[in-house]
Amino acid sequence: MIAYCGLDCEKCDIFRATRSDEAERERVATDWSRRFGFKLAAPDIACDGCSSDGARQFSFCAACKVRTCCREKELAHCAKCGDAPCGKLTEVFSLSGNIKKAFEALAGK
Repeated sequence: MIAYCGLDCEKCDIFRATRSDEAERERVATDWSRRFGFKLAAPDIACDGCSSDGARQFSFCAACKVRTCCREKELAHCAKCGDAPCGKLTEVFSLSGNIKKAFEALAGK
């Protein structure tokens, strides 16, 4: 599954941990809390992918402006948008260089 920003959900720690066990969810919660300054616990580590219709969305992804925009425009991901990369997307790029690389790969840049 490809996220709206271009990331491969199968490579996302939270997406993978959701499909694992409680110990893995706790490990990811501790790691992301340390790395990103969030205060996360195992129950926070639950995501079915931002482009899925699943009920579980990681809190950041559920509130993501890129996700909202793609859903409103009915796009599979931002690389399908003629306005990309827009301010919403470049803001997300600042979180991780992997997001920018993934978008560029999808967009053929």
